[in-house]
Amino acid sequence: MIDGFVEYTNFIKKISQKERILTPLVVFFRQHFQTLKEEQNFAWSQIQILHDNDIQAYPKHIPTNPNRHNWTFCFNKIELFFNVSTPHYEILKNRNLGSYITFVVNPRENFDFVASNETKQGRKMREIIRKRVKNYNSGILPNELGFFGDESKFEWKQYVLNEPNTQAPNKCPLKIRSEKC
Repeated sequence: MIDGFVEYTNFIKKISQKERILTPLVVFFRQHFQTLKEEQNFAWSQIQILHDNDIQAYPKHIPTNPNRHNWTFCFNKIELFFNVSTPHYEILKNRNLGSYITFVVNPRENFDFVASNETKQGRKMREIIRKRVKNYNSGILPNELGFFGDESKFEWKQYVLNEPNTQAPNKCPLKIRSEKC
């Protein structure tokens, strides 16, 4: 997995932002679990392994505290957004892509390019996307969804969503270090 992320982030560094829109990284894990909570814990452990094996320091402009409104996960100095999908999501059907735990990973700035909170067009695009998510989920829109930099939402909570009426983590499961070996 580590080599794949290094290759992906090096590739992202070489292409234009417009081209990045069409190049997410999709990772499938063949492990099977009995519950959503086990799948979520596994997903967090894989993201932690990725962080622990990143030899690059976090970019100076990104805080290392995930409970800051302007934190985002970084690997190889690229800001990334994780959309974690697992087989045991039932209500949040948009986060169930089939039989495997699946990471759909994009450079975080893709969202600013397509649906920025800074523009009327971007806010409208997010509204359209979220309306579709809500419709697909039989009227449920995850509370965790927000915009990057929104002081009332944290980026990490959007990576691994919680089904309604389940216990969400109080703090980010990741242990982020600013210095790397």
